Amino acid sequence: MGTEERKRAERMCELNALYKKYDYLYRGVAGRFGLSDAALGILYFVRMADGACSQSEICSLMMHSKQTVNSAIKKLEEEGLLVLACGEGNKKNKLITLTAAGAALAEKTADRVIRAEQAALAGLTEEEQGIFLKLFAGFVGRLETEMDALREAHEEEASE
Repeated sequence: MGTEERKRAERMCELNALYKKYDYLYRGVAGRFGLSDAALGILYFVRMADGACSQSEICSLMMHSKQTVNSAIKKLEEEGLLVLACGEGNKKNKLITLTAAGAALAEKTADRVIRAEQAALAGLTEEEQGIFLKLFAGFVGRLETEMDALREAHEEEASE
């Protein structure tokens, strides 16, 4: 492995370690709140959407499977923490809203996570925030392209 490849490999290890820590922080706080990471994510995104969010939006935002999100939604609904209702003109895509008990739970959990995120982001200047988001979005976009190519190559190999 050449010097440049070694540097990139070391940077990827560092990036992956940071990502794992980032993920660990969210899973850890969800566990301390007595919630699954999917349940905390649902409360989080409903709060970020000002109190109502569709199931498909939640799946898209959380990057979890429909099955995982639906299971968490069903459990929260059974616990009386949220209500599912058909959206206007769309009976398939149900809108998630929190009950009073769900809003109280979100206040003690998701809202605290949101405040912690905002405090962490406030530790960067506005310029640093913009640079960070631009660079990270660029990296994720390039990685998605590379992963798509990897998936396609794998599918071609498997069909041979």
